[in-house]
Amino acid sequence: MNLFNINTLWVFISGNDEDRFIGDIRFGLGVLKSKGVEAKNIKIFIDGEKNLIHARFGKELISCKVLPISSLEEELYKKDYENVVLFTTGHGNEFGLAGSNFISPYKLLEIIRAIPSLKRGLFVIGQCYAGIFNHIEAKPKDTNLAELCILGSTGFSPSLSSSAYIEEQIPVKLKDLYNLEKWLANVFLFYFFLWLYEPKDIDGNGELTVMDAFKFASIKTNEHLNKMKTERSYDFPSIVKDYSNFFNSLSKIYPDLESHPDDLHQLFRDHLQFQVASEKEKIDEFISILYMNQEPFK
Repeated sequence: MNLFNINTLWVFISGNDEDRFIGDIRFGLGVLKSKGVEAKNIKIFIDGEKNLIHARFGKELISCKVLPISSLEEELYKKDYENVVLFTTGHGNEFGLAGSNFISPYKLLEIIRAIPSLKRGLFVIGQCYAGIFNHIEAKPKDTNLAELCILGSTGFSPSLSSSAYIEEQIPVKLKDLYNLEKWLANVFLFYFFLWLYEPKDIDGNGELTVMDAFKFASIKTNEHLNKMKTERSYDFPSIVKDYSNFFNSLSKIYPDLESHPDDLHQLFRDHLQFQVASEKEKIDEFISILYMNQEPFK
């Protein structure tokens, strides 16, 4: 399967229009455009405020229409392609791709296989709990149906998003052409797109294949995560110290804060609640990174 075959449809799906998910798709679009993929061969489906979404893509990249997920089946059935490459970002849950129009794994397979003339497809599942899309019948019993390859960013755990170390790895040409900047990137998708931009023969068989892209993205994602864990570990003593100092100072000023909360001015109490939440968030963030595990699947 030649990914950049002219008879390939490229599909991006996100059930949410958060900036970080728009950023994932913008980077992917930049890579495809640099490879000469025409806008007519790209479809984007995002649930959110349509006009605002268009504005956030920027005029350099938005020659492609952005459509709601509810139109996915209707739009793709109009197409006549032999190959489809589909990327998902956004939020995931135990039912599949989360959003106002959630998509279950089998429903997505059904929609893609309904594309006329389709022979083969590649799914790159990026959202959290991508393993929901694993262990399903990608190879059909009916030989007339298209065979699908499903790659996932993670199993039944969250998918890493990070802004650390991203900006310096964006190819300069893409950054200048499409005004690409640092964002809270889906790390697996970022490295998968990076491989598409500059393919490398990872397994040494003399060919550039989807498996090379998968291996590259998987290794780089875990390197990224381990680097984050190591660097954040150095910060932990100071985080704990700040947390302790904050509550020590609080207890000295208001030793009976819990027993007489009404003595505090409401505005000051709100401010304290914000500070407490902020200090707790630092601890929670560190612990979540420390115990995070991401094992992509194929």
